[in-house]
Amino acid sequence: MPRRKAAERGQPTKSRSRNGCLTCRKRKIRCDEGRPVCGNCRGRNLECQRGIALKWEAEYTSRGLAFGRRGVWNKQKTPFDDVPTHFMGEMVEWVSFPRIQPYHFINSTIEGFEDVLAEQEELGFAFPQLEEQSHAPLFNYYLERFCPLTTPSGHAESPFASLVLPFSISASSNAINAVLAVAARHLSKINRAWKPVAMQLEGKVLRNLRKRITVEDPQRIALDPEVPTIMMMLCLFEIINKCDERWVVHLKGARDLIRNRRRFLPKSPADSLVAFSERFFAFHDVIGRTACGEAAIFGSDYWNAKDTEVDAWLGCSPELVSIVCAVTELSRLRMQDPTVSTKADFAIRAESLEHQLSNLVQVVREPEDETLRRSAEVKRLTAVIYLYCALHGASPTTLLVGENVREILQHFIYFLNQGVIAGLTWPLFVTAVELDTLEDEIGTDELGQPIYGRQLILKVLDRMSQSSVANISRTRSVISQVWNARELDECSNSLPSEDLDLRNDWERFVAPVSGNMSLA
Repeated sequence: MPRRKAAERGQPTKSRSRNGCLTCRKRKIRCDEGRPVCGNCRGRNLECQRGIALKWEAEYTSRGLAFGRRGVWNKQKTPFDDVPTHFMGEMVEWVSFPRIQPYHFINSTIEGFEDVLAEQEELGFAFPQLEEQSHAPLFNYYLERFCPLTTPSGHAESPFASLVLPFSISASSNAINAVLAVAARHLSKINRAWKPVAMQLEGKVLRNLRKRITVEDPQRIALDPEVPTIMMMLCLFEIINKCDERWVVHLKGARDLIRNRRRFLPKSPADSLVAFSERFFAFHDVIGRTACGEAAIFGSDYWNAKDTEVDAWLGCSPELVSIVCAVTELSRLRMQDPTVSTKADFAIRAESLEHQLSNLVQVVREPEDETLRRSAEVKRLTAVIYLYCALHGASPTTLLVGENVREILQHFIYFLNQGVIAGLTWPLFVTAVELDTLEDEIGTDELGQPIYGRQLILKVLDRMSQSSVANISRTRSVISQVWNARELDECSNSLPSEDLDLRNDWERFVAPVSGNMSLA
């Protein structure tokens, strides 16, 4: 132990201070308690953190630990009560403790925002249309990593690979830059070095598109397939980026563009790429509106109510999407006027939709494509939950909701084992917000250990954050808000107001926090 300075030898011994900064305490050095920044932190250019750390004696005692320094070491010879350091065997009751993973924690920590660096893969080819050859690795990432995440099918090729990429290569540099921007923004989630590149590319594409729309003839703009393709990629970019109101702006712009196209070509069928872009916008609109109940941007006329064949990109049949669209519109009527649910017409329409869902048969072109078949069934079960919650006022404690939630989560165990969870954000979201967290045991694993719904959902979200096109950060945030709101409501002793009595469970807990969500 170092000797005291000569000037200090005649002074009384200093006792330990409780006023030092947290930074010095963490470094285990003496703090001079300078304000606003102590000398140690100033000399090393560190952040001088101050605060109070609350400690509870009962907690320390129950764990058999000393409370602070009491009974361990003291300069004054003041007697203290003995602090128990262990319990007798008969006093301890050991309980099983579940395995805890980082993704089980809802609250964020600073580590969750640290940059995650990833090695860049080499690319052996380049396209002559590229404005900068340094962007060449993005093509490889888009084709090999991004496109497989857009469909749950292992047998069908993604339209982003079979339609969008070939067209972009043969079109203008603006179309290529739109593809590169999406790839760069998605890649930046694991390597933040690509985020500035993504933002620059997106800004360039947006400026060029605005210039075209301002200068060129409206009919030429409406008939050019490059324009809806670029708008689709910009919409996808904003979903990956922040998933806020900006992707909805692109959605509304695409609606106006498609209306103009149909006005100029009223009876002409759209080519494959344009048809896919229209389906992209319409699907994102209807699935996003299931959460918040906003007004429709794309109507039900985009869906063939008799098409039962499962689309690989949708992960279900157009007929199912048509039913979901009808449920969403009926739910919106109820949100505007809750008394409408007591009318006979509302009950008849709701019963008809329920009957259609119960008898829906979705046909998979490739019978061996088990993942796509399960995806279609999971989305049908999700639609059933949504219908009962949005139209009939069901809640997590409703028997039918609980049964469907458990069945869907069993399918998700299969998806996790197969390593395929693309296009399943909507089923996971609906299942999560309608999960009864007090009764969430859904079965046992191969070792006989219980499987709990909340743990499984957090595990799937963690896997999706690395292998999904959707903005899982936003999805997880909304799910956490719904869980917290339900728990606070259960702990509250206050009676609900008359307005809350008229609102169902979905309108109270889910819709208010789900604006501008993309769940497709």
